[in-house]
Parts: sequence; structure tokens; C-alpha cells
Amino acid sequence: MPTYLARAFRWHRQSIIIHCIVQNLDDCSPNWISSPSASACILQSFSSLYNFPPPATTTAPFTLVEEYDPCDLSSDSAPYAYVADHVVKIDLSCDVADEIKKYDDGKQEGLLEKLRDEIEKGEKVKWYVIVCGDEERGWPGKDEDEEGEEDEEGDEEQVEREKGGD
Repeated sequence: MPTYLARAFRWHRQSIIIHCIVQNLDDCSPNWISSPSASACILQSFSSLYNFPPPATTTAPFTLVEEYDPCDLSSDSAPYAYVADHVVKIDLSCDVADEIKKYDDGKQEGLLEKLRDEIEKGEKVKWYVIVCGDEERGWPGKDEDEEGEEDEEGDEEQVEREKGGD
């Protein structure tokens, strides 16, 4: 499962839902905001509302990260997501101190705290290890249609094998 080290704050799911409704963000699912379309939509809203650099720049100031455990069947999403200004994918041998130093050497002074004060005042900005067991969720549309075609081809191959075995 992908694991990330992130300097972030927790954005509570109820606040995410309210943000999406009030800002009329029809193109995103508030229960899974790390998908590319939902993330772009929300980050663009931050840019418009709070005058942050737009997400289309080569180094967007924020990243939205979800934590998810596919073995936990009690919920379809965590009670919060993370808004981060530094995210790095890590493995078992990650040098955490080195990653924090890299952040400190090039940090963007106060942007994350400013956003936190706008959307989730009172949350602490700190370092988190975030595990996401389901980064790529299926979305209705073209990709699903393509998967369906592959499934149909697989079904046809299965039928042919069964006919040959009779």
C-alpha cells in the first residue's frame, strides 16, 4: 500500500462536504478528494477563494491526500482527509529526518497555516504518515467502459475455453 510522509492538517469530512456544497463543486466527490478531478476542482476553489497560486502551476502549493484501509469495512472513507504542503512517498527505509530537512530548506512560509485558518481553524499542522490502500478508485465514464470491454473479452475467452473442453 502506498505510504506517504506529509506535512499537513486534517480536513474533517463534514467540512469537506460543506465546502463542496457551498462552492458548488459538482465535479468532485467529497468522500474521495484525492482523485485527480476532485483534487483539481478543490484546489482551484482554494485559489479563487483565498488568492493562493493556482493548481495549474508546476508546483501547486497544496496536495490533498486520503487515508484508507480496505480491510476496514465499517466506512467508505476516513472521517478526514489531509491538506498538505509537502508530500513524499516513502518506503520502509525512509529517513524521516532527512525528508523534514528537505522541507525546511525550501518551505513556503505560512501558506498552509493560512489555508488551515480558512477551512479548518483549530487543527494542528504537523507531520503525518498516511497509508492509502486504495489510491485508484473506479469512476463512472470512459475508463469504466474500457474496463467493461476488457471484461467482455475475458468472458468470451472463458466461453471458448469451456467449449473446447466439452
